Amino acid sequence: MPTARALQSDESSPASRIPIFSAQMTTPNLTDDDRADLARFLREAIEADRYPLSPRVRRLKALLAKLDPSPVPVVEPLPPPRQPRHA
Repeated sequence: MPTARALQSDESSPASRIPIFSAQMTTPNLTDDDRADLARFLREAIEADRYPLSPRVRRLKALLAKLDPSPVPVVEPLPPPRQPRHA
């Protein structure tokens, strides 16, 4: 079986007609309101999904993290244990 490189170099193969995209594609011009609307839509879709561990929800969460990165929640340490009181 030929490799992807060999397929791309062959002018008669279907793979030679597939455009090769740059890693630096343009980003859409979104206003802050657009970003907020998209983030809200993604949050609603994530919350409404009945399978929270599905690949679809993981992908939506990854997109949301790129669109609206929220700070990592700070975990407060528990207070030290109290000494038992003797009656």
